[in-house]
Amino acid sequence: MKKSFILNIVLLMSAIILFSYCGKVDYESPAIKGVVTIEDGSLATGAVVYLSTTPNAADVVATAIADSVGGYEFYVGKGTYYLSANYSTDNTNLKSFEVGFMFMTAADVTAEVKKDVVTADLELVGTEASGTDVIELLASPGDLDWEFDAVHSLVEFTFAYDSANAFFSGHFGQFIGVDDAAYDGVSLPEFKFDEANPANTSFEAWVYLPSVETGSPTLPHGHGRDDINGCIANTFGVRAANGTTIDPTDTLYTIKNTDGSISSYFYNETASVDFEAGYAKLVSKSVVAYGNGYMATCDLTFHGFTKEVKLYFHYIAGFEAPKTSSGVTSIYRYSSFNGFFVMQAKSDFNIVSGHVKSVPVTIDIAIQFIKKVS
Repeated sequence: MKKSFILNIVLLMSAIILFSYCGKVDYESPAIKGVVTIEDGSLATGAVVYLSTTPNAADVVATAIADSVGGYEFYVGKGTYYLSANYSTDNTNLKSFEVGFMFMTAADVTAEVKKDVVTADLELVGTEASGTDVIELLASPGDLDWEFDAVHSLVEFTFAYDSANAFFSGHFGQFIGVDDAAYDGVSLPEFKFDEANPANTSFEAWVYLPSVETGSPTLPHGHGRDDINGCIANTFGVRAANGTTIDPTDTLYTIKNTDGSISSYFYNETASVDFEAGYAKLVSKSVVAYGNGYMATCDLTFHGFTKEVKLYFHYIAGFEAPKTSSGVTSIYRYSSFNGFFVMQAKSDFNIVSGHVKSVPVTIDIAIQFIKKVS
């Protein structure tokens, strides 16, 4: 009896020791580790990684934040675990962006922890568009075709003032298009968006630089920074002819372009334009799905230079609502886009400014479209 009791005690202690060893967590080295990237190969810095003991993150036992090189680690005991992750580019875990795009794992990644460290790299993918909307501006639009709502659209720039101070921003009063070097009221000379087939998307957009507004209008109502003779126009490379003061209420004035040529302008209209001086142009080269939005590779022409930029944007399907005009009520569809790109004003476009210096400039774009439905 005594021997049996002692044997039972020994067996019990052995089981406890064995169980403790099997479930022991080695805090000196991770049991599961890996790198999180998104589908274009970029590091998903700040992604949230979930560790669950059942599929589909149904029983999450730990979470980790991907570090500056996309890495994550879990210190756990032996067992079977399921990994999943999500990532938004506007997260504030380790960095922030102007606009957020969501990526996530397409399916759980299983990690079987036994003796050696398990490496499980995670590639996050975007979500496919669920709609099939197509927005296209036609050369000769009909009564039920899409129109660009320039009045409610915006192009805005932002940068850190003096490279280290608070943000300074401004926008352009005219977001217009160009046809044969003459003002024709068209805001986008080319625009087609295909929600389900982003490769079919293309656009060309022009911004009239002398229409810049930063809250400092013509004297005596402001400091004149936004005037045609002001420092903003000077920075953009747009000049008044011979340095003379221009009265915006005059019917006609002239601009000295960066190449020395002279162009004639009407206030809020254009008679003859040297595009490299009076306009910035953005032309798409390719468009792909990106996260829960889109990424367009574009050529930006500004200040006499053309450089490639990446435009990230979301499509907002919008809504339908009645609108009354001249006593007739019709149903209209309202849709829009939000996006941004970052440009290196000094190194890429030779913008010399003591206030902009070498910091990147973010360009935010919000464009609206309207279509009569019935």
